[in-house]
Amino acid sequence: MGELVVLIARTFTACPYRGGTLEEPGEEHLVVNLREFDCVSFVESSVALARAVKRRCTDADGFRKELLTLRYRGGILHGYPSRLHYFTDWIADNALRGNVQDLSRTLGGEVDPRPLTFMTSHRGSYPHLDRDENFSAVGETERLISQRPRYVIPASAVPHVLPDLRDGDIIGITTATEGLDCSHTGLVAGEEGIPKFLHAPLSGGFVQLSRGSLAGYVAEHAGRTGIVVARPCEPRA
Repeated sequence: MGELVVLIARTFTACPYRGGTLEEPGEEHLVVNLREFDCVSFVESSVALARAVKRRCTDADGFRKELLTLRYRGGILHGYPSRLHYFTDWIADNALRGNVQDLSRTLGGEVDPRPLTFMTSHRGSYPHLDRDENFSAVGETERLISQRPRYVIPASAVPHVLPDLRDGDIIGITTATEGLDCSHTGLVAGEEGIPKFLHAPLSGGFVQLSRGSLAGYVAEHAGRTGIVVARPCEPRA
């Protein structure tokens, strides 16, 4: 499964980055864009396409179904608050439904006790939070997911877990930013035996593979505190 995810993801190399890809005006709806990506939509699209191929559902409807399954809580689109906005919550919800395997704890992750409050603390940065019902619902989600243990592999330990990673593993780059769990996401993609980071970065402007290893990418910036890891699973029948 992971090898297929990377095979598909590599076809998006050099596609342009576009921030806030999913933040379209109006009521929440499934955004489909395979021409430009932010970091999360790049991961979701790559995994959803791989799941559709595995199910032999290679038409547009098959892909859209898989994308919706990954993006929304319980696989059900029910307004803006149903989107899995925090990436550790994305992993937890998809792990609960068997879409991914959460490996952060088994790979030596340590508990991050900080509450997640970034969205409601930065309400002005999220246009959909101008509606009080969305703001209240997202705040309740933050409260609930903050009660759940989150395991983070510290940056200093990332070099030691590289041998345990596989192509297609989903990576969240954790951050020291108050109230936020992950500031970036991407995929493990091996090159010449080195687990590298395939991602859609704002700084680079397009989908690209890191020059060095994933560990080197994490170590480049002090604000990157470590990683969380999820492995895509074969779709259930």
